[in-house]
Amino acid sequence: MQAWALGATDTISRPFDAQGILQRIRSAFPDTVRFDATASGKALNRGIAAAHEVMVKIFEKLPAGIPLTISDVMEAENQILKAIKQSSLREWLTTVGRHHTDSYRHCLFVTGFAVAFAQHLGMREDDQRRLTRASLLHDVARPSFLWLSSTSRGNSRTRKSA
Repeated sequence: MQAWALGATDTISRPFDAQGILQRIRSAFPDTVRFDATASGKALNRGIAAAHEVMVKIFEKLPAGIPLTISDVMEAENQILKAIKQSSLREWLTTVGRHHTDSYRHCLFVTGFAVAFAQHLGMREDDQRRLTRASLLHDVARPSFLWLSSTSRGNSRTRKSA
């Protein structure tokens, strides 16, 4: 009973059944090769790739003085919305968790939760897009991610750390 209270999604009771345990392990770690070949797997990969491109622009190109435009973010919205709609939040989080670390992972997790929440509530598509956009950009102004482009002052670019 305590396991369920702590958030467990499954338990194993005695006597142990080897086949049952193996089945649970396989379902916890899906076969990504076969899944990636499906329509939902392809949509998921396109959505994560689109979100990743926005993260690259935020965390790597902005510090180099390459601007991020709203159209950059809006181009990713369709693919992100389709990815979670055609697969699931669990697949999104699993895939992001396997391939991304640190700030990228955090931003992509937030995006996945926000989109799944909006879809679950049945929000209008325009509102889903706004929420997707907001979740992708929510950390841009965080002090640990701020980069000052001081070219207008004649100074070199520096990264401000928290």
